[in-house]
Amino acid sequence: MRKLVKRTIAGHEITLYKGVTYLATRPAVSKKNQLFDVTIRPIEPVEGIEPIVFEQLSYDEANALINEFNNGSISFLGRKW
Repeated sequence: MRKLVKRTIAGHEITLYKGVTYLATRPAVSKKNQLFDVTIRPIEPVEGIEPIVFEQLSYDEANALINEFNNGSISFLGRKW
């Protein structure tokens, strides 16, 4: 049985399964003055684990969440929960 763990990242409470590596992403954009959904999903598919979505974040909020969650602004390694 997987254990759920709650942490706060960039001001957002996030509850995910312990031991799974996740990646936070948002769509690539050309305009910064719109709202963005940030999706957090396992890097490798895991049966029974669905992505979670933080909807309608500003450009700066979305980037702050992604950068802190993924441990760096250019990191695509994600985070092991």
